[in-house]
Amino acid sequence: MRVLIFEPDHTGHHFLHLGLLIPPLAALGVEVIVATTEAARATKPYEVYLKPLESSAKIDAWMPPMAQGGMEIAKQKLRCFGDSIARAKPDWVCVPYADGLAQVLGAARKLGRNPVPRDLEVCGLMMRGLFAYPHTGLKQKLAARASWQAVKWAPLSQVYILDPIVFNAVMEEGGSFAARCGLLPEPMDPPPAISQADARRKLGIPEDGRYIGCVGLIDRRKGCDLLVRAFAAAKIGASDRLLLVGGHDPEIRQLIAGECGELVRSGRIISIDRFVDPDELGAALLAMDLVCTPYPRHIGSASVVIRAAAAGRPVVGSEFGWVRWAIEKFRLGQSCNVESIDALAAALTTGLDAAPGYRLTEGAQRWVRFHTPENFALTWTARVRQKLGLPAAPALHTWEWVERGSVNSFGGNLGSPPRPS
Repeated sequence: MRVLIFEPDHTGHHFLHLGLLIPPLAALGVEVIVATTEAARATKPYEVYLKPLESSAKIDAWMPPMAQGGMEIAKQKLRCFGDSIARAKPDWVCVPYADGLAQVLGAARKLGRNPVPRDLEVCGLMMRGLFAYPHTGLKQKLAARASWQAVKWAPLSQVYILDPIVFNAVMEEGGSFAARCGLLPEPMDPPPAISQADARRKLGIPEDGRYIGCVGLIDRRKGCDLLVRAFAAAKIGASDRLLLVGGHDPEIRQLIAGECGELVRSGRIISIDRFVDPDELGAALLAMDLVCTPYPRHIGSASVVIRAAAAGRPVVGSEFGWVRWAIEKFRLGQSCNVESIDALAAALTTGLDAAPGYRLTEGAQRWVRFHTPENFALTWTARVRQKLGLPAAPALHTWEWVERGSVNSFGGNLGSPPRPS
């Protein structure tokens, strides 16, 4: 059996997911082909996640760089997707990031130009679904509904959804499309088994005091400018610090060098402005006392919230969407209006003071186990096992199993994720 994984994007978590998906597929004895761009081989994510797996998969790095602009990227992905299928001649296709591609696939199919052979199964992951979230006006609402309708037209035999808010909306609607959908875990590497002091030593930062922090891409889209300003305004101690770990965008660099430069010079703000591997990322979370995810009006899941729970650290996050849902459903900390510097500063203060008493509930522990790399791989490969005539993997944790833990933890069923207000 030959499996094609189509992934032209090497940034963010994309190649991390490939690094977790290739070994279990190869272990099933299938031939794995990864279609990506020519430029991918020269990147740090490729070096970290894919290069060690070159003996387990054929890396077909043939695509040109992706175009700029959402629609142009989608059109180019459509062309490259069809060409990748023609090159690989697969028996099953996995698209770990189908957002954008699914919409143009659906539109092309509706127009009678389907690049997917009739007998080929394609499984794609949708990370976002704006239709399930509050809209800023009628125009956005209609565009979001049209976009999701195109996803429903796409020639995908199986659709995984990352966001439980979107998944719940699809299940409520029902029908044949819902029957093709499932909820996919977001894989989180467990943090290293080290103490907080060891984590701080690993990062080369001061070992005393308390830390508030954020990891991943440090940019304005994630509200990191709000976090920096709220930290500067928070009523906290002189030995309390802000730790920013991950590549910074130019706006954040300018903010901490200029407006908040004195906090940097005094050691109150510590910036590790570079790509960090999973162990360093986990160590950064362990080094913190409080994790902040100030993502204003963020659509979709925020993996840092799950990583923080895996590290046993409480979270202060946005009161919007998935972040609010996760924090409230699994009692992970507190949500607030992150666009108010005063409100965020107050939440950082109370959150830092409450951090020593934070413990994960049983429901939160199940939620963390649902999102393990192993469960991610078992879920993705379930259909391949079926096609090979193998039994289902016995260790698979389902979303229903998480929900049962929520009943036990909270003394009542919190139910499926609500649409945020």
